[in-house]
Amino acid sequence: MKVLVSWIGTADLLSVKENAEEDVKKIISQKTKNRKSNPSGPLITLASECNFDEIHLLCDWGKDIGDFFKKQLVERSNTKAKVEIHLATISSPIAYEEILLETDKFLDEVCSPLAPEDPLFILLTSGTPAMAASWVLLGKNKRYNTRFLQTFKDSENPEDKKYLLASHVIEEKIDISFRTERRYFPSIHGMMHIVEEGSQKVDEFQIIKGESESLRLAKGLAQRAASYDAPILLCGETGTGKELFAQAIHDASPRKKERFEALNCAAFPKELLESELFGFVKGAFTGAGNDKPGAFQRANNGTLFLDEIGECSLDMQAKLLRVLQPNKNSEGGQSKKDSKGGQSKNDSNSLTNLTFRPIGAQEDVRANVRIIAATNRDLRQMIRDKQFREDLFYRLAVIPITLLPLREREGDIEILANDILKNFNDLYKQNNKYQPKKLSPEALDFIKSQDWPGNVRQLYNVIWYAVVMVDGTEIKRETIEAAILHGPYALVSANDREKEEAKKSQDEPHKPILNVDDVPLGNGFNIIEFVKNIKRKLTIKALKETDRNKTKAAQLLGYKNSGSISLKELDISDEDLK
Repeated sequence: MKVLVSWIGTADLLSVKENAEEDVKKIISQKTKNRKSNPSGPLITLASECNFDEIHLLCDWGKDIGDFFKKQLVERSNTKAKVEIHLATISSPIAYEEILLETDKFLDEVCSPLAPEDPLFILLTSGTPAMAASWVLLGKNKRYNTRFLQTFKDSENPEDKKYLLASHVIEEKIDISFRTERRYFPSIHGMMHIVEEGSQKVDEFQIIKGESESLRLAKGLAQRAASYDAPILLCGETGTGKELFAQAIHDASPRKKERFEALNCAAFPKELLESELFGFVKGAFTGAGNDKPGAFQRANNGTLFLDEIGECSLDMQAKLLRVLQPNKNSEGGQSKKDSKGGQSKNDSNSLTNLTFRPIGAQEDVRANVRIIAATNRDLRQMIRDKQFREDLFYRLAVIPITLLPLREREGDIEILANDILKNFNDLYKQNNKYQPKKLSPEALDFIKSQDWPGNVRQLYNVIWYAVVMVDGTEIKRETIEAAILHGPYALVSANDREKEEAKKSQDEPHKPILNVDDVPLGNGFNIIEFVKNIKRKLTIKALKETDRNKTKAAQLLGYKNSGSISLKELDISDEDLK
């Protein structure tokens, strides 16, 4: 059985728009912004020239348009295939993660009846680049008999004609496997039971505020992993709460009555980091007047939190790998003494019995330690760049937990802002000069519109600034703006922006983009509409160049913040940004 799958793209709809009823034609026109029609779209071209048993199409345009296109495809291509429309819900045609999840779910449904030898044809031409990328990633990842197709126009000439399947159809040979990378994609699909666990009120995790699905998934994973001694790797940008999570995991674990030892690996030169981790004995080097226990020894029977693990040198990574290799009883079944001269808990059969040697010592010592590591770097990219050991990564990332940045945690910013403010109101209520404060609606809207590059830590500092600077009971938008504009993150980004602009001005001279002398006045000319149209076009251009990142687009346009970009006011739709 030959099965074809594809998204219905803009070019496909434009090719059949003129045959639509007025109401459907109006919807297509609105979504495509009256772009020029094509005589034959990719799907009709493919179905006309190649035979399939079944054609399954993903449609994010709605049922009416999906049904209309199905009818047109059958009539105009004369295909004998069984055609089915599958409705999809995505917030944007470039929302990559949503597209990936919808495509993944769709493929599982369509391909479950296929035999291993049945070919699955995927059309890459229809839809957005994000949709094509998802097809390739999933098609090469799952164990399907996948073949990728593209259509082309008469004016186009494929470079390699030996893969030509029909007059306007070519098969793309993609000989890369992504199966190794696939396991790391953060997908909530199929993990809703973990999300539900993260929704439960667990005392140790109450300090972590937020109700977004991604945060509940992270909390659910952490709560479940807390009861076990498996190593955990926390990944996320600076300020996303990695140490807060690590402390909560420790507090919810059987080790909660023992020590939680935190060590920032980036805080020490590589020469000192080894002694901080493993300790040293008296006389090990000049100045070593007494024995000093390291972090592993101090955390015996408890938890060791290794923050910024990605900053360790390759030499230190090799030493850590040796220590993190679990050890069972050695030397004829007799356990070595722990760092305090006693027996470590669960010493006879624990995966957390770690053996190491302090600097200058003659014998190894053992500690029973649960490891939680954290990083704000992409360790997998570092592995590819030969900057991080792959074997150490697998030793640390038994339970990987991703903490998304605040800008991607829908709904959490408001919850956090109000909770932080409440905590400050409680903290300062004994101060006779202090009046409890609340955020004005405008201030809260402004807070929700920001990207927060410093995440929760930056939000905390901004609220603190406002609490200190405001005399009355209401915090207004201008106070929040002042805190952001004069804060350390704004200073860094402003310096970077100045450097970029200076370099750009050196590399290429300024050229006028519009000569007003060429603009005809009169005959219905409206300067307000004229300026709005220019603003709209430049905003679309900036958003496209930055992959819809409003903060970066605002910088390109010279705005102070992303709140100055209003898609609604400029009548910019998702279709404009394709």
